[in-house]
Amino acid sequence: MSIKHLQARVQTLGEIRFGAKGPKGEPVKLDTFRLTSSTKTYIETAAELYGGGVSAWGDKWEVITKASTLPVVIPHQDSGNASWYEKWGSGGLKRRCDGEHIINRGDPLPCVCDEERRECSMITRLSFILPEIPGLGTWLLKSGGYAVATELAGAIGFLLGSINPDDPLPVAILALESRERKVEGEKFTRRWVEPVLTVEGTPLAALAPSSSPAVPAITDGGGVPEPDPALVVPPNGTQVKQYVPDLTIVEDVPMPEEPPPDDGPRSDEPPPYYEVDLTPEEPMTKESLDNRQITPDVFDGVELNVLLKAEVAEGNMDDIKKRTYRLFELMTSAGHWGEGKREAALEDKYGHSHLTKLNKAELVTFATLAFLNAREVVDA
Repeated sequence: MSIKHLQARVQTLGEIRFGAKGPKGEPVKLDTFRLTSSTKTYIETAAELYGGGVSAWGDKWEVITKASTLPVVIPHQDSGNASWYEKWGSGGLKRRCDGEHIINRGDPLPCVCDEERRECSMITRLSFILPEIPGLGTWLLKSGGYAVATELAGAIGFLLGSINPDDPLPVAILALESRERKVEGEKFTRRWVEPVLTVEGTPLAALAPSSSPAVPAITDGGGVPEPDPALVVPPNGTQVKQYVPDLTIVEDVPMPEEPPPDDGPRSDEPPPYYEVDLTPEEPMTKESLDNRQITPDVFDGVELNVLLKAEVAEGNMDDIKKRTYRLFELMTSAGHWGEGKREAALEDKYGHSHLTKLNKAELVTFATLAFLNAREVVDA
């Protein structure tokens, strides 16, 4: 390519989802896939193939299919670097972290999250080709789940690592798997679904013929029969044209279209993928770090200024709790508030000192008052 730092990429045709939100914004678990796209034709084709009704979804289209499995082709992507800790707000992406360093501020800065109570949420983005649906591009699967970041990303890495660069792309089945876990002290068993990759038959069935070991067959000439180079057959038996181009998925590709507010099954699913510049007035470049003595309170001051601009009641209860915990920590470390202020304020208002005992209405009220007080103290 003639211009440096530009990378060719294919477009994202839509998203593969496995949850929705109810009329009151509550998360709704699905046991079949939900597909969304800006192109109605793609969703209509999906409805014909996998069942379900097409409906408008903001300025996009969606179908809650009747299928818990989808035939997919795995495009080239760096699945080992598909997961990040991210903090999102009303203005977009606040920060992205690899667990040790903030990486979207130019030169890396130390991570500011408390490992025990992270403000950032883990987000994994993986890409798939739906070979039965028209369009040249990929479908994005985005999740905050641990299993997606480890198991699903690992399965993609395994399949892509098993082929040569010139081989056809591997085919597989994307399925929803029911899981459950009993937590000690809880009356009910937790149940949920996770997307997994599987293949029909042996793993070799998902790999390109040229990358599989040659197995001698009984023929007149005693040689090895040549596979048909024109077709790759997915596990469900549907014949799909062989995918030869290197459809490399580039990380940090902007997704300018903002999903409607009722999007997604998980509270930690981020808003549309775009960034805003929230660096301090004096940018912390490598040169400035080398020329001044940086102490932890410098980073705390930057984070406090960013935190005070956040939407207090944004997200679910865990998000509000994390935000409130961090506010008291930063205000205390900056010397604005004394030790134990959070516990004293809770005791005074609710008769106990535990943030976790508040219901959502109480939590929002307490957090809102705390942030208002903090802003007045800092601005004074």
